Order: sequence, then structure tokens, then C-alpha cells
Amino acid sequence: MEDVVQRVFAILLSVLIFFLLPLYIAFEKKDDIAYALALKITTKFVDQVTESGYLTMEMYDNYLGELATTGNVYEVKMEYTAKQYNPVIQILGEKTGSNGKSVIVKEYDYMEKKDEYEKYENEKVKDIFLDAEREVTGFSKTRSTTKAQLTYKLSDRKFSTDQILTFLNGSDNFVPSNTSSYSTKTATSMPANPRIYGLRDEGIMTLNTGDQFTITVRNTNTTIASMLFNTLTLGANSGNDTKVYINYGTTVKNQEYKVPLRGDINQDAVLDSRDNALIDEYIRDKSALTTVQKIIADRNGDGVINSSDKN
Repeated sequence: MEDVVQRVFAILLSVLIFFLLPLYIAFEKKDDIAYALALKITTKFVDQVTESGYLTMEMYDNYLGELATTGNVYEVKMEYTAKQYNPVIQILGEKTGSNGKSVIVKEYDYMEKKDEYEKYENEKVKDIFLDAEREVTGFSKTRSTTKAQLTYKLSDRKFSTDQILTFLNGSDNFVPSNTSSYSTKTATSMPANPRIYGLRDEGIMTLNTGDQFTITVRNTNTTIASMLFNTLTLGANSGNDTKVYINYGTTVKNQEYKVPLRGDINQDAVLDSRDNALIDEYIRDKSALTTVQKIIADRNGDGVINSSDKN
């Protein structure tokens, strides 16, 4: 009886050593290759986005198509962190701080006090923000000492995968790409808020230099190597089937769509009939312009490329 048990054990051990173990090693190597390939595809995509300064649905679809060639199913998460400049109105008092600068008495969101600030700026009504100064003990109550100034605060704004894809797939995705709503000269000289820009019929997410774009990739399928390993270890590693996990992001380095002359589609530093001809060609054939040319062609920033964009 013991001899039979030993023979059965020897057969099982032989199967394990000469068949299952080499098979597991082979499929484990396949997973390593899939990881290396997925890493290369992901870094190429992220670098493409950050070097060009924009993202389109076509670029994202091509990326997913390349990932599929690795033979795995993936969960892909994107995150775009934009530097946002928020306009604020600061009320300065007469006292100076340790650095010799006037102390900020109060601060308002620009849009909240837009009308008051324009009246202050245009008509030089110095007492319009005086109530803010009265709230701080020790400040002079004379009207000449209150000073309002328009400045901005820097903050981060994060866009998730769902927000990005909703925009790129949406039909009502247009957001003005300028700060024309800030009517005063001081406001228009401020750095522009980062805006997701798009023509009304196709999404183009434009990124600003210094922003961050990151992708996290994780396989959701159970690979053959994982199944074999769970078999060999009697399920010791069951539930942890992640073989590919990539978290790669970098800073936006370039903005291809930023040109010195808006509307200069052929980028010859002149707005002329040749640019108008390219607009006419686009109206006839939507594929006539590249993504960068489309952004440049929308000269008036209304989200539509048409005859009104001609010079």
C-alpha cells in the first residue's frame, strides 16, 4: 500500500516539476512581456499628450487599441491637474506688514464684486470699499487710504477620467478659451485660467505648460500564470491577480496650439487669403485640418470654424 502511495506521489511530483512548473514559468514570462509592452505604450501616450499639450478622443482610442494588443483587459484611469488662476479683489489698508507691504484687509472673488471694482477703477470712487476697512481695528477711517487691487490666486483643479471622457464624447462641450469676460485692462493682463477647449462638434482638451497629466493602468483579467500559481499554491494568492500595474505621469512641456497669431493656420506669420482658403477647405471637408490647425483656425473663439473666422 505504501508503495502505491509513493508511486502516486512520485507521478504527481513529476507532473508538477516537468509539466506545470515550466508551463507556469512560460506564462509568467508572457506576463512580464505584457507589462513591458503596456509600460512602453502608456509612456508613449502620456509623453505624446504632454509634449503636444492637448488630448483628443482619437488619441485616447488609439492608446486603448494598442493596449489591447498585450492580450489583457485593463482599467485605465486618467487625471489632469491644471494650475488655475482665480481673479480676486484685495482691499489694502494703510498699515504695512513686516515686509513693508500694505496689509490685506479683505479679499473678494472678482465675479462677486466685479461691478464695484469696475466703478472703483473707472470712476476712481475711493470709498466704495471703505466698509471692508472699517472691520479692522486700527486702520484709518479716512477715505484716501483704502485701496483696491485686482490680482489672482493660484490653485489646482483636478479633472477625473469621467470628466475628461464626458467632455471628449459630449456634443455640448464648448468652453470659451479666453478671458474676455474680465472687462478691465488689469483683469485681461492676468494669466488666463486653464480652460478645457473644444469645437462644438468635437472635444479637444488643451493643457497648459506646467500642468500634470497622469495615467494609472491595471489589468482586471486573471492571466493563465495567475491561475497556475493559484493551482500550485492551493489558492494562497487568490484574489490578487494584478500582473500589470502602471502609474505614470509627467508635466506638460509644450503647447503646440499656442501660436503668436491666432488664425494663422499655415503659421507663416501673416493672416491672408491662404488662411481663408484653408477655412473654406475645412468647411467642405472636416478632415482637411489637423487638430492643432483647428484650434488655431477658430480665430474668434466661439467654438465653430466658419466664415466669421476669416480675416
